[in-house]
Amino acid sequence: MLVFLEHGTSYDGNALRDICPRRQEELVRLLLENQADVNAQGGYYGNALQAACSSGHDQIVHIMLNHGADINAQGGHYANALRAACCLGFKNIARLLLEHGANANAHCGVFDTAFQVACSRGHVTLAHLLLEYGADANAHSGGYDNALQSACSRGMK
Repeated sequence: MLVFLEHGTSYDGNALRDICPRRQEELVRLLLENQADVNAQGGYYGNALQAACSSGHDQIVHIMLNHGADINAQGGHYANALRAACCLGFKNIARLLLEHGANANAHCGVFDTAFQVACSRGHVTLAHLLLEYGADANAHSGGYDNALQSACSRGMK
């Protein structure tokens, strides 16, 4: 079964990264129990934790963290796991990541910080949460330079 998944159906060449966004908890456990690399890099999401965060499935994120997922790994579509949760408005996942040591001020190259993203998308409760965990409201990053510019440019109040 694992051979088929690893070589036959994987979106980007890694079964774990492919399964996480599909919310298949039992299969994630099976792969991790059989030494799937929880921190393998590559593909659309960059890593399996970011893929799990983009799915909105708290339990899979928790499982991955318990198996040693690098909480601050960079790369992929959302740049990092916390930014993925904030882009998509998943407060429970963002809280879980922050409780496990996610960097609330991680700069993501040309991307906005997680706080800037939360502000620009109108996720007020996420913005409050990030501030509780030390997010810098004046951080300079991304296309709009800071969170206030980002929120104003997209019509958020």
